[in-house]
Amino acid sequence: LKAAAILRSSWKGDGPAPEFLMIGPKASGEGDFEHKLERLVSAPDLKGHVHHVPFAEKIGDWYKTLDVVVCPSRREGFGRTAVEAMLAGTPIVASYPEAAEIIDDGVTGLLSAPEYVDELAKKIEAALRDKAGSEKRVKAARKVARERFGPKRYMKDLEKIYAELLEGSA
Repeated sequence: LKAAAILRSSWKGDGPAPEFLMIGPKASGEGDFEHKLERLVSAPDLKGHVHHVPFAEKIGDWYKTLDVVVCPSRREGFGRTAVEAMLAGTPIVASYPEAAEIIDDGVTGLLSAPEYVDELAKKIEAALRDKAGSEKRVKAARKVARERFGPKRYMKDLEKIYAELLEGSA
């Protein structure tokens, strides 16, 4: 959200400054985090410009309405959100090292260190303004996501695991 505030305050030309959408729960059970989140959203640069959808049943429909998906996670096991955005054809800006196993910086998306909010804001702006670059990355991202994370790949990997298990028990 700090990067969003920076981006909104520095936005020049090319239409209105971006709006932001948070999809998913606000980390239930983590009161301090939720209060911090509310304070950030209430800041002058963001007030009324950050919208929250607590739950989205058909997440793919949401991805298709967005200009860019931002995943600035500092701790995430597997970046399912990043893969979903890649498959939906939505440009993505994510943090490393978490998303580096999924996204090739500049090829399938843009990566930024989450603690460097100025850099993150610049990457988001680049994804929004450079339509041709974003389209090129989206095309590559869809291909990579299908190849590395699609159902055919999972089935192949699962068959390999079962074959190894069966070999070991023989």
